[in-house]
Amino acid sequence: MIFRNIVEKDVPKLYEGWTEKDNYSIEELETYIKNHGETSFLVEDGEKTIAGILAGHDGLNGYIHHIQVEESYRKNGVGEKLLDCAVKSLMQKGIKNCHVLIDGSDTLNRRYWVRKGFERQDSVYMYSKNLD
Repeated sequence: MIFRNIVEKDVPKLYEGWTEKDNYSIEELETYIKNHGETSFLVEDGEKTIAGILAGHDGLNGYIHHIQVEESYRKNGVGEKLLDCAVKSLMQKGIKNCHVLIDGSDTLNRRYWVRKGFERQDSVYMYSKNLD
């Protein structure tokens, strides 16, 4: 398996394999990769893209926006290594904190992030505004 940074030409292939697209279009993801390709990674097994992580930063804080591993490759360390690649790349850019926003009702997802060393922040509320 090969772990490498995502480049723009990878986006359609990666997007096709995602089961949860988080309401992003291919064009929006290509723009994201233009800005955060150095901190976002994918995993290839031969010609097949099997996993990806979108990670970026605002200069102060890092953010994990999406991580997905093809189901048949789960439970063998691919996701953990992928997360490690992203976190290390953020650290190399001087980022000292990394955040992930998840669906609070997804208990399995919450436990995953705690196992990876992330702490729930009860003092923070997220407010959103649609800009369309």
